[in-house]
Amino acid sequence: MRGNDSDYLIFSPPINYENNRETWLKYDGKQKVLVDRKYYINEKSKTPVLKAYYKNENLTKSTPADILYIDKTEDNYFMLYRGDYNIYCGNKLVHTITVE
Repeated sequence: MRGNDSDYLIFSPPINYENNRETWLKYDGKQKVLVDRKYYINEKSKTPVLKAYYKNENLTKSTPADILYIDKTEDNYFMLYRGDYNIYCGNKLVHTITVE
């Protein structure tokens, strides 16, 4: 090696899935929140997208707390911290939840 040259090896362990979500999402205290099918079953899109925003956030200026690409044949779960959330399908508010 010369001067400030460095070699790094960065690797990622294999990703494990549970209900189509990466299991590492729950390591930091996030909780699985089942999404009731009634909020997306009538959507015309093959893969509707649901977004969870903290209840007091501005939709146009913030990033969702979680985004789900819905599989209509499976159970679908948000991974969320404690708090109050508005759930949107597209730009339409479909539900409000509290995660304890």
